[in-house]
Amino acid sequence: MKTPASSWILFGILCVLPCLVLDAQRSDPIYSADSVVLERTLCFGTCPAYRLSISRSGVIHFESRNPEDERRAKDSILVRDFETILVQAHRVDFLSLPDRIADDKRFCPHDVTDNPTAIVTIFIPARPKRVEDYYGCFWAPAGLRDLETYIDEITRAKRWIRAARRR
Repeated sequence: MKTPASSWILFGILCVLPCLVLDAQRSDPIYSADSVVLERTLCFGTCPAYRLSISRSGVIHFESRNPEDERRAKDSILVRDFETILVQAHRVDFLSLPDRIADDKRFCPHDVTDNPTAIVTIFIPARPKRVEDYYGCFWAPAGLRDLETYIDEITRAKRWIRAARRR
């Protein structure tokens, strides 16, 4: 039984397409990043403040920024886990996000006060890209919030995080 030519063409497209998509993704400068930093700021209540940095080699540095808390920690993740952070950043088109979500009325037409801010900085060779995400802006890109949460989860940061003392 002969296989129709259209089947072979479809088979060829299905074999080549994933490679083309992967090449297009890898051309994004985000994949050349050598480190990622997540910072969370205090709020009016007990929101924890800290700085979490992850290097391309997987080394994690945690530093509490809570008042009267000098907790520091160091650990590591797998290199492929660092790369998944970059994949998440690519998916949200991180490099095209505004530097401050609160300044962009598409994402923050109205805001409320006394919320924390999450700041993600990705250090790529050309220049670092920093995005400040004020949690009083309820329309911030869901993918950005997912990225922030993913960084906390992949590094298992909750083992070091403590609520801040009420100010």
